[in-house]
Amino acid sequence: MIVNVLHLLTFGGLRIESDDGTAAPRLSPPRLALLATLAAAGEGGASRERLVGLFWPDIDEQRARHSLRQTLYAVQNDLGREVVQPLGGALGLDNAKLASDVSDFRLALASGDRARAVELVRGPFLDGFYLPGAREFDRWVEEERARLREATTTAVLALATDATRSSDRDTAVAWWRRLTIADPLSGRFALGYLKALAAGGQRADALAFARQHEAVVRRELESDPDPDVLRLATELRAMPSPGYPLPSDAAPARLERRSDTGASAIPILSPPVPNTEPVSHPDPAPKARIGSRARVAVAIVGLLVLVITTAWARERGWLWRAKSPPTLAVGFIREEGVPDSLRHGRVLTDMLATNLARVNGLAVLSNSRLLELMRPGQDSSVGYSDAARRAGASELLEGRLLTTSNAVLALEMRRVDLRTGIVREVYEVSALDRSALVDSLTQAVASRFRLSPPGGSVTDVTTASPIAYRLYEEGLRMYLRAELATAQRFMHAALEEDSTFAMAAFYEALLATDGGESLPDGRHIADVRRNALRLAERAPERERLMITAMLLQEDMEPRSLAVAESLATRYPLDPRALETEGRARAAAGDWRGAVDAFERAIKIDSLAEPTGEANCRFCQDLGQVANAYLWWDSLPAAERTARRLVRARPDEAQQQWLLAVTRARLGDSASAYESFRRFRSRGAGDASWKLPLALQLEDYETLEREVRPFLASSYPAEWSNGAWSLLIALRNQGRLREAWQLHRTGTLPGFPTLGVKRTSDDFNEGILTFERGDGRASAAVFARRLRNDMTRWAPGYRARHLAWNGTLQAMGLAAAHDTAALRPLADSVERWGQGSSYGRDRKAHHYVRGLVLASAGRHQEAAGEFQAAIHSPSLGFTRVNYELARCLLKLDRPREAVATLRSALHGTTDASNLYITRTELHELLAESFDRAGLPDSAAHHYRLVVRAWRRADPEFHDRRNRALAWLKNREQGPS
Repeated sequence: MIVNVLHLLTFGGLRIESDDGTAAPRLSPPRLALLATLAAAGEGGASRERLVGLFWPDIDEQRARHSLRQTLYAVQNDLGREVVQPLGGALGLDNAKLASDVSDFRLALASGDRARAVELVRGPFLDGFYLPGAREFDRWVEEERARLREATTTAVLALATDATRSSDRDTAVAWWRRLTIADPLSGRFALGYLKALAAGGQRADALAFARQHEAVVRRELESDPDPDVLRLATELRAMPSPGYPLPSDAAPARLERRSDTGASAIPILSPPVPNTEPVSHPDPAPKARIGSRARVAVAIVGLLVLVITTAWARERGWLWRAKSPPTLAVGFIREEGVPDSLRHGRVLTDMLATNLARVNGLAVLSNSRLLELMRPGQDSSVGYSDAARRAGASELLEGRLLTTSNAVLALEMRRVDLRTGIVREVYEVSALDRSALVDSLTQAVASRFRLSPPGGSVTDVTTASPIAYRLYEEGLRMYLRAELATAQRFMHAALEEDSTFAMAAFYEALLATDGGESLPDGRHIADVRRNALRLAERAPERERLMITAMLLQEDMEPRSLAVAESLATRYPLDPRALETEGRARAAAGDWRGAVDAFERAIKIDSLAEPTGEANCRFCQDLGQVANAYLWWDSLPAAERTARRLVRARPDEAQQQWLLAVTRARLGDSASAYESFRRFRSRGAGDASWKLPLALQLEDYETLEREVRPFLASSYPAEWSNGAWSLLIALRNQGRLREAWQLHRTGTLPGFPTLGVKRTSDDFNEGILTFERGDGRASAAVFARRLRNDMTRWAPGYRARHLAWNGTLQAMGLAAAHDTAALRPLADSVERWGQGSSYGRDRKAHHYVRGLVLASAGRHQEAAGEFQAAIHSPSLGFTRVNYELARCLLKLDRPREAVATLRSALHGTTDASNLYITRTELHELLAESFDRAGLPDSAAHHYRLVVRAWRRADPEFHDRRNRALAWLKNREQGPS
């Protein structure tokens, strides 16, 4: 008997949950997709013809119906119950055994319960769900998602309208806000939200939203917002601001002068002090006294009036609220009368923000975040206030630094409400040095919010050297302007002034990651990272977690993900924390989690509207999302993201490059080259950037033409880039003799003479040896790399080196049929891989075990191991895809082979995909299509094989001729 009900959740993803909290069965994506289709069909169900057309459009009807029956049978076995029932000539879900949110949504709408319906929508329909190779299903998802989105919007609009009519102001604000989030460009929704805010007396919030809406519309649509929105915003601005009267019995604010240190006094604003002088009153006559009950009633009424009045005043910002502290930012600090020898520039701002962040319970934006958002040329009080407001701060600390007659430093700061401009508090401290100033002011602010000040001094988490601090801050500015080499020099100079300065050490290590194994001064990059990780313990918590997470990622340490998750959990509104989590998840292969983290960072960065010319964080976030989709083999999503990036910053060159790469992976050569032309027209890159596009598009003639200037270059990097690309092109064309000659001599007949000193290239040595048929010699090349001295590197980095080279050694041993050596190597690769944070390394041992099983003819088990070895369908190690497809063909599962080979062709032609040629993938894909009964698709790929191997070496002629013969037989038809 069924004791629990399963729930199919389709909004915000696609999964099954159990109503009693027990673990729900896990279904494969195709089976989940079928259930989602039936759930969305509702009470009428979906016809078998409709289901066949969505999931098996390319095979004949009889086989497609058989596949449908098999899938339904598999679903029943997976769930342990019959959840699909016949509905006349259609199929539907049995809601008593498998309920679904989309069915509940439609039922709620039909019954008029709009609030219940909207509550069920936790995200877009099937958000992030992708079924490879199912074009018709993808098209249906887009259409169904649009229909459900429209139904949801209609329901929310009705709820918002009803709340407005009934004067339920808070509810109306909530519903209208939801509509503006769903469609931020809608003038109708924006106007409704503005009116709701205005009706509720939230004038400042309405004006802030109007500014944000106007900016978004101008950025996305390049036009003015709806005239009614502009008109209402203008009317709200014209309304007079409320006054801020003092209570009638309060004394006026007093200016006090302090002389605790003997310094000339600095005026500070003290809070009003009520008059506490005793007042004598004549004793009333007994007959005029109020009875005890009347006095109690009057006291209660008075208390209620006081409570209501106080709440009303606090709501308008007239009284300090005893609630959680605001989000603070530290702004501009002027220096008045400070001699050059004592000037601190903007160092105090950073020091104070750093120290305040150490106060437990106080939210403080980092100075680096404000610098990210600072508009060009606005490094002033206005610029800091603007950046703080856009970064999400509610209050700003700003003020001035002065010196007294005996050179004592005095710091006067005011805490300003960024929404209203009201000065909440004024603080004044004096000290002999800036560190003591910062510590004293931090203590004053913490005390005001009834929080405990941090232990120790600000110098415990920064530096006591003013020179080091100035060098660090200037280096940070260069980093944010993308002047990386200059930034690294400043950070190194700061460390020379103070070798314990954690933040300077971190940026030096971060900026050194792309400079090879050693820095210009001879220090090994691993030592630089190790030093920064050691000093991280001296940094504040946020910076400590950031340093640790990012450098552990560089070192491929498995605990990097846990640290990044802790950082994002502790600071969920910090976009850099979310970005760090996204990077860690992407490295591990959690593409969905990576996209989610990056999108949360995008939401925060886009609200802040960053405008920096050289370092657009919003753009970088979107680029990370697009990259995650490319690794996830979700090319339509990657292209949509690239287009979002182009819309956001249409004049940026890098956006066009991303679009060119995405279109090349989709096989659209005309669009890819057009985007590349636009990229170059903006003065970005050089002609070498065209080489990987030509390789991706298999445009070998263009590549051989474009590569000549690089082979003639006297610069080793340019020559190496050209030779690398040409070598890949020759391998893909089956011209292994020429590839070997280029690898050995650095030149070819008809190409420019070698003009640089070549370096060893054991990766191409190993792969060319492999492709020439000597698997044992190839294995020996990678075994030699296994013995490279990696002792100076971090354990995670060593583990990645060992796991990867061990995997490549296994590739050669399998070609040499040495299964005896493969078995222990699989165990070693597994052990090494677990020490690396990179997802591919942790799965690589499955590839080695699959090779052993395939050589024994155990193709079913081998296919399972190869499937488990896939890190990315397109960018992981596509040799795995090739071996998996071969096993699937042995098992007579050609359609699955088609899907895995198609994904492999979406990858690049270098890096981990260097070890299989695109032509070999086309050849096996053509065979798979042929066996799947799709001759047109098979013909397309056989033509690509013939074209690529047109000038191939003799050992490829038989394979090329077989492709030609297949094409000829198809053209002639049956005899």
